Amino acid sequence: HKFRGCAQFYAKTHDAPMEALALAGVAEVQRARDDLPTARATYETALLKAAATQAFPIPLQIVIALADMCFALEDFADAEGYYRLADAIADKLLRPHIRADVQESIGACRLAQGAETEAARIWLGVAELCRALDYPKRRQSVLRRLSACRASICPEEQDADARVREVGPC
Repeated sequence: HKFRGCAQFYAKTHDAPMEALALAGVAEVQRARDDLPTARATYETALLKAAATQAFPIPLQIVIALADMCFALEDFADAEGYYRLADAIADKLLRPHIRADVQESIGACRLAQGAETEAARIWLGVAELCRALDYPKRRQSVLRRLSACRASICPEEQDADARVREVGPC
């Protein structure tokens, strides 16, 4: 397909950022075809190509896609590692909204690995970040996750929603 041809062209011209983007396109097609293990490998190759460049938004885009792929494959430890890498890159690029998105996913990884208390701690931090950023959509998402997590940690609390209301509106 055309993304593969583009990747080959950019490899020949030694344009690593464009080759990485084209490989990410190949991975997206593989993902759409439900070939998740192959898509993961292609994303990893794209990330290696992009990492050697100074075009930091490209590795950020690819590492988030790779983290999402690992999460879909239920490889939560690798997903968390990639999300943490994305968080560090987003921090360097001064992209706080992306950091909030990625940190919510880090909490989901912790929860999937049985670390409910760590997930709740992460989501509390994300909720505060979202309040400071005026990012209500993400904040509401995080508060819903936090409410469900708290209900599972403290089942004796009958009204987890009341605790969410204590945190305050967006």
